[in-house]
Amino acid sequence: MQAMQREFKVVHSVSERRVEALERRLDEKMAEVQGVRRALTFLIPLLHLLN
Repeated sequence: MQAMQREFKVVHSVSERRVEALERRLDEKMAEVQGVRRALTFLIPLLHLLN
């Protein structure tokens, strides 16, 4: 019984770390998207002016 509990704790901590890593990657990607959106909101009106 204790071996099963120990195994569950190991699996649980591994999956927790995996989730944390995915959350960090998601945050990084969201920051990239935000940067692209800012660049586009600047560039699109500029392109309209040039047209």
